Amino acid sequence: MIRNKLGVLVLVLLPSALSAVGFPVVENGKASVCLVRTGDKTVDADIDFFSNAVWRCTGVDLPVVAAPRNCGRSIRFEIEQRGVFEEDGFELTFPDERTALIRGTAVSCRWVLNRILEKCF
Repeated sequence: MIRNKLGVLVLVLLPSALSAVGFPVVENGKASVCLVRTGDKTVDADIDFFSNAVWRCTGVDLPVVAAPRNCGRSIRFEIEQRGVFEEDGFELTFPDERTALIRGTAVSCRWVLNRILEKCF
């Protein structure tokens, strides 16, 4: 589990964490994960932006789904409401070998996706 209490410091490690546990986003020119919608309009727009940015960088279309059925590996999000002094906190966990779970606020989940784009693509 990766916990972030100071924002940027742990964000630098995030893409390495995905790779370290054998959880690539794109592999051999194909999508290795699907992104699971949250129902939160802001976060879902960020997920769409991320998927589109990956496509522009790699030509690979990451599936964005309502539920992780038939996905293989998935990146899921749990959106929490936190106070202003805790809105940058997030957790990245791997509940099983097929799931990466990013838990945080809408703002911190956007930061995580942007950091993955910066470091991996």
